Formats: sequence, C-alpha cells, structure tokens
Amino acid sequence: HLVTSHAFFKTRKVADVLRTFRTGPFVALAESCTVLDAALVMGKYGQHRLMVVDESSSVLTNVITQSALVRFLASKELLGKMAPVVGKTLSELGLGSSGKVYSVDIDDAVVSAFTILAEQHVSAVAVLDGGGRIVPTISNRD
Repeated sequence: HLVTSHAFFKTRKVADVLRTFRTGPFVALAESCTVLDAALVMGKYGQHRLMVVDESSSVLTNVITQSALVRFLASKELLGKMAPVVGKTLSELGLGSSGKVYSVDIDDAVVSAFTILAEQHVSAVAVLDGGGRIVPTISNRD
C-alpha cells in the first residue's frame, strides 16, 4: 500500500524511474559452483556480475560478467554440444509466446506500472513511447 498511496509514486513518470540505479542483493559464488549455478543466480536476482570467492579463505578470486558467461556459452566448443537446443527457434522451445504482455506508456504515473506488477503477478511491464514502440521495461526489482 505504501507505493499506491504515496504521492511520489503517483506523480513520478515511468521515464523518471528508468533513469534510477538498479541493483539486487549481493551474491557471491564459490569456485566450485557450476556454470548453471552462475546462470541461475544471474537470472533469479537480475545480476549482471557475480563475485567468485575461494571457499576456504572467502577471498575474492574473480568477477564473472553476464556478457562473459554468454560469450563462453556461445564458444564453438560448447555450441556444437548444445546444437540440438541452440538451433531451435524460441517458439519451438516454448519461449516465443507466453500469453498476455502488460505495458504502460512512458508518460504514465509510475504507480500504474507497480499496480500492474502487483495485481497481475508479473515480473515486468513493457514501457511504450508515444509511438507505441517498446523502450526499456520496469520490473519488480526497480
């Protein structure tokens, strides 16, 4: 109720929120974690970087970026092994369409986006510019 009743959210535009800094919880992975572990943590928490620590000393040993992980997964050695999956379309994998897509206009009050997130139990709302084109999204992490 704080969001829907607070004047700040009623008067602030979606465009204003898109410019704010976004962050999630700090998550570090042990060196013994798998690539799947890293991908799942990035997806669950919306992280673009993960700290890797030595399990015995808790010393930071590396930082893995989302783009580095994608480049690794797209390497020729792995692509050949993943061919049965990566050669399929998003639609064939059931990722192409999932149903209703909710949106707000970039000039709407930000409370309208938060209301849709809460009432429709979705994790993100598309933001449309004046011409109906998609610009960034607002998510439940914003």
